[in-house]
Amino acid sequence: MHSLRPTKSFAIGVLALAAFLELGYLLATPPVVIVPDKIVTQWDSIWLRNKPAPCSAKSPAWCSGDNKEFLGCVAVKRNLGAWIVKSWQPASDMKRMATTVSGTCSVAFNGMWHLHPAEVDVNELHLNFFRNLSGQDLTTLYETSPPARVSLMTWAPGQLTAAVIWRGKVVYPVQVEVR
Repeated sequence: MHSLRPTKSFAIGVLALAAFLELGYLLATPPVVIVPDKIVTQWDSIWLRNKPAPCSAKSPAWCSGDNKEFLGCVAVKRNLGAWIVKSWQPASDMKRMATTVSGTCSVAFNGMWHLHPAEVDVNELHLNFFRNLSGQDLTTLYETSPPARVSLMTWAPGQLTAAVIWRGKVVYPVQVEVR
């Protein structure tokens, strides 16, 4: 009679090695940020309301309208290699300006999200998009109290970038997945 014990032991060893390698991968790579499509649509809508628009259909001049940044408080949940956005609400005491925003989030939120509205290039008559989180954005993420874990920014509809606190350091950019 043949015994299956060596084969079973080998299979268990291979599975254990695979699990160890997967855990090692998760510990060695920064987490991705997963955002529900419904929330991205809400932020795209806010961005569109803040985008500079032509003063009239016949005029090449641009009006700034409500071209101001916007700040949201975000609740994210950590799940093995990912931060998952669960909900958000506008920051309280928000002070909105064209290139900066401030506000207050309660301890129920551990992330932030803001807009970078486009700036009009009046010489070229097109929009310039600020696609990156600024040094001040990253410093704010690192120094926020209570500690934030994720900072998201929308710079155009469907266009997101994110930074996370991972192993005590700011990591930017990280992968953002919309689901």
